[in-house]
Amino acid sequence: MKKGFTLIELLVVVLIIGILASVALPQYQVAVEKARVARMLPLFKNIQLAREAYQLANGTLPADLDLLDIEVNYKSKTESASSIKYTVDGGIIQFYPSSITLVFSSSRGYIIDYYGPLSTSRSSGLCYPKTSGGVAERVCQSMGEKRDIPSSLNTNVYVF
Repeated sequence: MKKGFTLIELLVVVLIIGILASVALPQYQVAVEKARVARMLPLFKNIQLAREAYQLANGTLPADLDLLDIEVNYKSKTESASSIKYTVDGGIIQFYPSSITLVFSSSRGYIIDYYGPLSTSRSSGLCYPKTSGGVAERVCQSMGEKRDIPSSLNTNVYVF
């Protein structure tokens, strides 16, 4: 008698592995995005502190990241009338000279407004998923609590 697996047994094993992978993959995607955000938040904090130091020393907010006493390794820089966009590993930092707001925008589907440790409110920032549900919403949900704040994206807003 030959020992081995039948075709039905092999198909059942492949089916079980497929089901387990379909359950694990979304959780993996959320973990990867949360790690990407966690890597960017210290950079935001350092930029905010450097902006405050620049303002205290010069009396005005800096118009450019290059004026700060920190090194930000950006890949490209695009200037417009109202802001400067810096492409960094993992997203875009949008620098507004007239305010202390940095926006991390990811092609993954969420936007983070970071106000940092100098904020007068009790929170450090806001996370807006571009669409409800999915990985982006779960990333924002993991960062903080949902608030009833009007959003131009017509999605939930999470405060952290």
